[in-house]
Amino acid sequence: MDRAGDVCPPKGFALYCQEAPEYGGDTLFASLSAAYDALAPDVQEWCAGLTGVHSMSGVFGLDDRSGKVPSMLGNEVREAPFSDPKQLAYVRQEAEHPLVCRHPDNGRPYLFVTGNYFLRIKELPQAQSDRLIAELNRHVIRPDFTCRLRWRKGTVAVLENRCTQHYAVNDYAGFARRMLRVELAGNWRPERAIVAEHRERA
Repeated sequence: MDRAGDVCPPKGFALYCQEAPEYGGDTLFASLSAAYDALAPDVQEWCAGLTGVHSMSGVFGLDDRSGKVPSMLGNEVREAPFSDPKQLAYVRQEAEHPLVCRHPDNGRPYLFVTGNYFLRIKELPQAQSDRLIAELNRHVIRPDFTCRLRWRKGTVAVLENRCTQHYAVNDYAGFARRMLRVELAGNWRPERAIVAEHRERA
């Protein structure tokens, strides 16, 4: 899920492949609705009362706030590519979202689980929060919740950002992979799902 640290994340986006590598460079997509459905009912109920804190700093910073990022080539640290104070402030801002959200169009619950953007769970002590976040991040990328897109020149993909995770596989060293991206803005805010109501409708 892109820009999870925004109060109103993008509704979705479209990608057009201008140039694809000879091999590799696939994108994996994971359904956060399917991941929610696979949880045990008591876990669904527990998660429905929790609130996640998300920020771009979880991806672009060390220790959440450093403004530095690890190098891809080793353990050394280099300055983050955000020299502008406004950009750095954006990266460091945080947003709270329910852990279990209701899709605004179909009412289906989904897990607002965002990989490294997911810093902590507001209602839990940090150690317990870290354990649950790690478990949920592993859970939502199970193969049975995912599909894999192999890019070719001219391929177009439209992603529902609100209830989907995506991951670009970085396995195409020496080849180019170029995309055009169009972001679908929206003024929606993630709403907490009422799990019991959803079960009654199902």
